[in-house]
Amino acid sequence: MKLKRAMKAKTSPKLKQKLMLQYVATGIVLALIVGGGVFIYLNLGNRTDSKAATGNKFSKNNYTGLWTNNNSWTTNPAPGTTNITLNIDISGYITHVGNISFASGASATLTITDTLVIDGNLVMGNKSDIVVGNGGVLVVTGDFTAENKIILDNGGVIAIGGNMTFPNNSQDTYTGTGGELFVLGTVSGNTTASGAQQGEGALQNKYPNLANFLNGSATTLPIILSYFKAQAQEGKVVTEWATDQEIDNDFFTIERSTNGKEFEVVGTLPGAGNSSVQKMYTFTDNAPLSGASFYRLKQTDFDGKFAYSSIVALTMQPQAVESNSTLTVISVAPNPFEKSFYVEFELTAAGLIEARLTNLQGHIVAFETMEGATGNNRHTFQDTDGLPSGTYLLSLIQRQSGGERSASKAMRVIKK
Repeated sequence: MKLKRAMKAKTSPKLKQKLMLQYVATGIVLALIVGGGVFIYLNLGNRTDSKAATGNKFSKNNYTGLWTNNNSWTTNPAPGTTNITLNIDISGYITHVGNISFASGASATLTITDTLVIDGNLVMGNKSDIVVGNGGVLVVTGDFTAENKIILDNGGVIAIGGNMTFPNNSQDTYTGTGGELFVLGTVSGNTTASGAQQGEGALQNKYPNLANFLNGSATTLPIILSYFKAQAQEGKVVTEWATDQEIDNDFFTIERSTNGKEFEVVGTLPGAGNSSVQKMYTFTDNAPLSGASFYRLKQTDFDGKFAYSSIVALTMQPQAVESNSTLTVISVAPNPFEKSFYVEFELTAAGLIEARLTNLQGHIVAFETMEGATGNNRHTFQDTDGLPSGTYLLSLIQRQSGGERSASKAMRVIKK
């Protein structure tokens, strides 16, 4: 009897190649599914009715990729902003402050698969197209003039803060296959776009952050603020902050409060205007409040728009009083004052007294000397120079016969 020996089947080279292709194809499909799931989660959270238009990405400080910055573009240097003739792909978050226009007669296509925010007007030439793909978002805070094709795919969003105008010729077309078009102004020249557009109410209901951005009520800073902090140091409060980028930044205002609700101004510093590098700032409150206090930063644009940082809380411990001090302040009144105030103080020994009035930038705005007698003394300050309204630091300094300081006291006074 012949025994049959089991033989292990050999795979042919063609079959191996076929199996390998199947494995690769399966891996690609799985990667797309997983990657797509992560993308949807990051952009939508629990929502399924939009790809990219929700969340906090629409805010005045979200300048993650400036149009004019070469580093914002992966392959090419930054394109121009007027008479554009190139095809442009937006695959990241790109922002431009100012107008953008495509040249007439140029067969250029603006393709958006992520986010393009134009804080100004957008004009497309008579042969330039716009394609907003699935997950793409186009935001124009001003007017949008479209002279050629607009294709808005399913899951895409176009939001216009001003008017949307078509020249009403055979070249301009609007195709919205499941995408969303929001126009806060009016749509003219194209009945398809007019019928598809939704107004501010629908935008506010679906995407409130985007609606607030377009109508100017966004409360985030028009800068990229790296940090803002306040610390107590030697009886003063030192505030520090840094910006990674500034756009049309006029000045900063430092404000403080006793309850975190009602704030007063303690100082201002000029901004850098426009900057794409980190800028660091510091301001010292020389007459801080005792106990708990709150500080915040107000930023103001050249056009007068402003916004606030988050609030920082701290506690100032009362300063120890020297047991051998020969100077005691009894009262300062009226405080706040209009034209004058008086300071009443007591001395255990007669001597020369200096009275200094300093603004919160540390500049002496008034300086007087007087002979103080033993016991109670009263000195009246007359605002003959017309000081601006604000907070000042009044310092009383007693000198010894040799000129050395023997005692000093400081208190806060406010000019109405």
